[in-house]
Amino acid sequence: MNKNYEHTRQAGLLMPLASLPNRHGVGDFGKQTKDFLKLIHTMGFRLWQILPLNPIGYGHSPYQPFSSLLIDEIYLSLDDLIYEGLLEKVPSYCQNYARLNYEKIRIFKRQYIRRAYLNATLKKPKLIKKIKKEMKDYYLDAVFMAFKKHNNDLPWPEWKEEEINWINDQKLSLDPYLEEINYQLFVQYFLKKGWHKIKKEAHKLGIQIIGDLPFYVGHDSSDCYANQKYFYLNKVGYPKLIAGVAPDYFSKLGQRWGNPVFNFEELKKDRYAFLINRLKICGELYDYIRLDHFRAFDTYYVIDAKYKTARQGEWKLGPSYDFFDELFLTFDKTRLIAEDLGDLRPEVLKLRDDYSLPGMDLLQFSILDEKSLLNKRNVYYIGTHDNETLKGWYLNLKPLEKQKLKKILKQFNYPGDIYDQLLLFALKQEHPFCILSLSDLLKLDNKARLNVPGIINDFNWTYRLKSLDSLKAITKDVKILLLMSKRI
Repeated sequence: MNKNYEHTRQAGLLMPLASLPNRHGVGDFGKQTKDFLKLIHTMGFRLWQILPLNPIGYGHSPYQPFSSLLIDEIYLSLDDLIYEGLLEKVPSYCQNYARLNYEKIRIFKRQYIRRAYLNATLKKPKLIKKIKKEMKDYYLDAVFMAFKKHNNDLPWPEWKEEEINWINDQKLSLDPYLEEINYQLFVQYFLKKGWHKIKKEAHKLGIQIIGDLPFYVGHDSSDCYANQKYFYLNKVGYPKLIAGVAPDYFSKLGQRWGNPVFNFEELKKDRYAFLINRLKICGELYDYIRLDHFRAFDTYYVIDAKYKTARQGEWKLGPSYDFFDELFLTFDKTRLIAEDLGDLRPEVLKLRDDYSLPGMDLLQFSILDEKSLLNKRNVYYIGTHDNETLKGWYLNLKPLEKQKLKKILKQFNYPGDIYDQLLLFALKQEHPFCILSLSDLLKLDNKARLNVPGIINDFNWTYRLKSLDSLKAITKDVKILLLMSKRI
């Protein structure tokens, strides 16, 4: 955090971009997101926390992306393409759906984005030439996506041998793939341009953006394909060792994520350039970066890929100080937040504190735990994207826990119902930053939960807000809470 971090009091809102209202069924870089920013600015929020923007991978998870560099095409605003003169009218689609339907939305938006690309090639050849020049750093990822499309989205180890080997020998002619490569560059050009407008609007309103960097990359990704020596892969390219989490508070059975595990010995030989570059990419997108699964820099959980659960696994030492000493030669550490949740050994907290990185304190984990030790330098949350909603959490408390909670809150004499009191309790903490979730403000039950860790289903990552009307209705009430807690 910046040097004035401990002397500021700000409130933020955790809300995934995809979950925002939009006439095309998914939040994107268009006008409706700017409307959202203006609304939360009016409420008094000065921070907006989002989930990773990379191409969504397995199970719709933003933590299994196809690339650390690319942005998912679903965030490209079709209305922006109309403004650019590359499309005419586009009808609304999935606007009133209660949940995100990624497959339908992707098919719908893709047909119009491809039409816009075709129009650009016919009417604006100078633009296409400009894009090729400006987006040259995206070329490798564009090749990966072109290969993937050519193989009907099969994982890269299933491609033709010459495509798999291209990253090493580049013998394969790319002529048959050039149209798709250029299309991918076109998409990323306008995504980059669109996000720049959103970020500029946020800064104009005095709102800073907190992004999220997953610790691991997806296996079926350009990251793994182009950097195979940095992972433990078998002869055909699939992971021998995969990542996960041992049983903890979030999951009694543990979590088998399936991401390939890093080979830190190989990464160290190159001074961790691959990992540092991922951080720098995020640094261009966001003002602050939450380091997801921070504990893995100290120790990380490894599962042999042959096992179907996370019960069989072992802890291994991470790169720790060696990595961060290298990182902070070129990266500003005041922009980082360490996600330090779960069952941690003391060395993890020491690693965090030795670099003066703020961690995270959660109301759901601490308010009923008399042994819980809060760190006032941390960022305070009610819950994360992996937690129940505030209302869902409260409704699932046991009777004695509810009784204890009411007794705790009674001493403060906060106004409103139990949820208002919990919001105020969080906001009044001494922590400089307090992040609330949209579901907390709207008092939504677990139907609005973002993710249940460790499982793949049709529920995770699909929550969406159909309209800003419910948020507009509580604008004054939220602003009063922020004023009472001196967050504005």
